[in-house]
Amino acid sequence: VGLITNIVNALGDSQLFIYDEHGSLESTQATDITAGATINSSYIYDSSGRLWKINRDGYTYEFIYNFLDQVTSVKVANVTLMTYDYQEEVENSITYYTNKLNTQTYGNGDYISFTYTDENQIKTISFNGVVRSEYEYDANGNLAIYKDIYNDNIYFYSRDISGRITNTTDKDGNKINYLYDELGNISRYEYIISNISRSVLYHYDTSNGQYEYTYYNTGTTSVHEYFNYDDDSLKRLNNIELVIGTLSLTQLFVYDDANVDSSMGNATTRIFSIEYKKDSNTQFKYTYTYDASHNITNIVVTDGNVPPNTIDRYDYYYDGFNQLVREDIHVKINLSGEYSKSITYTYDTQGNITNIKEYGYSNGSLLGTPLKEKRLYYINNWGDQVTKIEYYVSGTLSYYVSYSYDNSGNVIQTTDSRTSYYNNYYNWDGRDLVSRSQYCATFSYKYNDQGIRTQKTVGTCSGTTITNYILDGDKVLVETWGSNTIHYTYDVDGTLLSMNYNGTEYFYIKNLQGDIIELVDISGNTVVQYKYDAWGNIVYQTPNQSLGDINPYRYRGYRFDEETGFYYLNSRYYNPEIGRFISSDGMVGNVGGIKSANMYAYCINNPVTYYDTNGQSPKRIALYNSDNEGSGSDNFYAYVFYAEEQSGISIDKSKEISFFRVGIGVFDFGIKSGKIFKDLEEDNIFNPEFYLGTKAFSGDLNLGLGISGKLSICSLYGGIQLGDTVNISIELYVGIGFAVDLSNGFKFGAGFFEVSIEFNWLDNLPLWMIEDYI
Repeated sequence: VGLITNIVNALGDSQLFIYDEHGSLESTQATDITAGATINSSYIYDSSGRLWKINRDGYTYEFIYNFLDQVTSVKVANVTLMTYDYQEEVENSITYYTNKLNTQTYGNGDYISFTYTDENQIKTISFNGVVRSEYEYDANGNLAIYKDIYNDNIYFYSRDISGRITNTTDKDGNKINYLYDELGNISRYEYIISNISRSVLYHYDTSNGQYEYTYYNTGTTSVHEYFNYDDDSLKRLNNIELVIGTLSLTQLFVYDDANVDSSMGNATTRIFSIEYKKDSNTQFKYTYTYDASHNITNIVVTDGNVPPNTIDRYDYYYDGFNQLVREDIHVKINLSGEYSKSITYTYDTQGNITNIKEYGYSNGSLLGTPLKEKRLYYINNWGDQVTKIEYYVSGTLSYYVSYSYDNSGNVIQTTDSRTSYYNNYYNWDGRDLVSRSQYCATFSYKYNDQGIRTQKTVGTCSGTTITNYILDGDKVLVETWGSNTIHYTYDVDGTLLSMNYNGTEYFYIKNLQGDIIELVDISGNTVVQYKYDAWGNIVYQTPNQSLGDINPYRYRGYRFDEETGFYYLNSRYYNPEIGRFISSDGMVGNVGGIKSANMYAYCINNPVTYYDTNGQSPKRIALYNSDNEGSGSDNFYAYVFYAEEQSGISIDKSKEISFFRVGIGVFDFGIKSGKIFKDLEEDNIFNPEFYLGTKAFSGDLNLGLGISGKLSICSLYGGIQLGDTVNISIELYVGIGFAVDLSNGFKFGAGFFEVSIEFNWLDNLPLWMIEDYI
């Protein structure tokens, strides 16, 4: 009961689900009604009801378990990808089985082993018997020291009383400082690398949790990025304004409301267009069209003229499985040139690209012999592994490249039929690529315990360059090579905002899909421009501009390696030339997914509408996450009656200190003056805002660093807000109450009045006033 048995999209394509008597998925069949093609999968369970095998059109994934239902091995086409061994413990001559992983062995023979503390926390991680990482914990069980032996570094972590990290310091004295607002969001982020500091402020609206702006300085120039929302109930992002000194760069969003199915509502968060403006002048505009399955079918880029001229046009076509089967690209390059191609893609029933044909540009039928063609062939038993690619020019075979793999699914050699000069050899540590060599060139890589790259060495016939990365999680804060340095600044959601190359600041301009399409300087001038096909191949890059090669971030915001032509997606390397990863996925995929079991396909063969930041989990393209989910806030609100910001019944929980507040109010009426001086910054304390209001039937209780409580029948309140920093208020009420609070300024109340002077000092003071606070 309640199980989905059939899904039919607007085009009539369907996916059928069949279940056994226990409700477990037994088989799926997806049908492309136009092509008449089907994709079939079946699922077999063992006697304990555990998923045992997945059969996909001729080859099988298999899972082996122990008696505790722990996976002990994973196989594909009878090739063992991974085996798992779990720790046993002996106490009083009795053997106990645990959930602690002892050894994880890859199909190529490499293995990772773990030891644990008495509290069952990981103590060491070893690779092939050699310890690479050690961990120490504080009395609360939080990580306190991480020793990265492999990369010769040590990291020390400081935390607040809630266990949140406030400071990270490595053995060289490099620091990262974190400051949180009252809702638990990051409000200030600072890193100090080699005694050079970069600080960024992140500000949320405390009344509704929406993100408002990012602020930092570069040299003597202030940089603000403002997020402005619609006033209606949807609160959709209206525009993003990047203010660099006195220069304004704005992205204006228009939503695809006109094409919403009226039976489903009258509004959508799907983007129809993004207009890019420099001050008040339109620079260019992206317009998007979608099909009934919400795939992007058309992107048109126009200039700022009236009427506008078309600069670029991209058209996309899909099969019944939502796989991209054709793209038509017509883009302008330089001042008068153009790049125009029509490219088609075909797939087998396992989701593998089998053919890529390139024609001259056409918006009609593609006839005759293609200008270029790639034919891809695959292994019979593990059908996802490409064994050979043939390259044709005008219908004639030019050359071919053969591929070979280890038992972990990593490519280990490519052999070129033209000459051994083009042969490539790959070495791996488990699933981490450690080197690729070709002729006299060798490219090598190092990683941390999370598999994130920490170093790259590019050795060629003419010399060697070593690039080191200083990280926070999977984000590169600083990279250095030779005498060169890049400092990066990120937005609140972790996306790139700017790069500072050897002291000069450049800002990233992105499209809806996250592609870096431009780098602009501090005056808003375009320095570098990039254009891509659907799979990330660069079809145009500003010529004779070295910065275009130096900037490593390109398509979808991925890091691009010039030396290999691959994108580094944190866990795997992606080859845009053939739209595939060079190693297998670490996860088989979702049970029931049509193409998710293909372990090499990029973004389920729909690279226009999907992206994949970690090489393991493609996601549908969406606009900026205005809710900033996962930002660190741990609050919840429930309103019964709603009139103004704080009316209704609310519950507010904060992890920052021992704090709990409960409030009740049915009526809340207020007026505000707005900022008095529009030419001053919003956070300037000399830019006041006055307010006055009344409440009825209200009550609150506040226990934390201060203590206050109040129960009133009616009240009159008023005050003055100085910028975003200082708030002075007084409240007179009919009721009883008390207040003593020195945690965020001064608050005092007794009997029937309450006076407060509050300083939102660590969150909202201008950066120059708190630069030396931490």
